[in-house]
Amino acid sequence: GAVFAYMANRVLVEDSSFINNHAIASHFGDYVLADNDGGAGLILYTSDKTEFLNTHFSGSSGGMGGHLYLESLPSLSIQNSKLELGTAWYGGALYVNTLTGDFDLQSSSFEGNAALGGGAVYLNIYEAELAIIDCTFTFNSALDAGSDAVSSYGGALIISNTNVYLALVLLRCSLVNNSATHNGGAVYMKQASYMYLVVHDSLLEGNSAGEGGGAVYLEHESTPASDHWALNISVCGIDGHGGPVAVNPTSKEQRRLPSVSFLVDFTGAASSLLCSFAVLLLRSVCGSLRAHAF
Repeated sequence: GAVFAYMANRVLVEDSSFINNHAIASHFGDYVLADNDGGAGLILYTSDKTEFLNTHFSGSSGGMGGHLYLESLPSLSIQNSKLELGTAWYGGALYVNTLTGDFDLQSSSFEGNAALGGGAVYLNIYEAELAIIDCTFTFNSALDAGSDAVSSYGGALIISNTNVYLALVLLRCSLVNNSATHNGGAVYMKQASYMYLVVHDSLLEGNSAGEGGGAVYLEHESTPASDHWALNISVCGIDGHGGPVAVNPTSKEQRRLPSVSFLVDFTGAASSLLCSFAVLLLRSVCGSLRAHAF
């Protein structure tokens, strides 16, 4: 690929372009990326602060993250950037393994990326707070790879949680014409016991899934009675082939949410106050989920 960084105090990439890079090896000196080729534009392992500003990634391919493979980060910020035409096994544009803090993705676009899971973005998080604001995801695709656990899920985004809670705000975003062969044409969220998703003032249109959740698919592998879920979709245009939203279908029978408030507004009747306070709400929700979980 283009850049490999290991244990940096700070990584700032600004006003730069990474075009047509390819990662073909998994060994970098004494460091080994096991069972994958890493991101072709940049591979980063452990950085106290990581920022990408006004940066363009195009036409790159790698094993995990076509453009970017990022691991063990306390925080990540991507702003005013474009990530397009990336291909990978997982995370066609971006693969993040073990994010433990805030993820701030603003005013950026992901277009024409493809992977077996997470057509544009694959996030494997641990107690991270996720805010995606003023971003577009178009024509990204999750392709079929047979029996792999997350292949062909999440045409635009896969967010997989390794701890007990997961919270995401999508604010003023456009997710259009993304596709997944199986589940989650645009967004696929997996495995959190406590899950909260807010989608506000956004467009989710023309996305498709071969099985369920043409726009959004939320899944948990087990169903203890104490699980808490909430979904709020407001002031949005939303559709999707395969049904716009599928919630936790871990069996052939579509189940109701266990003991939660399930608020969905497909007509745009909800208050626009959520727009102003979306990030504050996200952090409040995370605090509440932590309190319940522990």
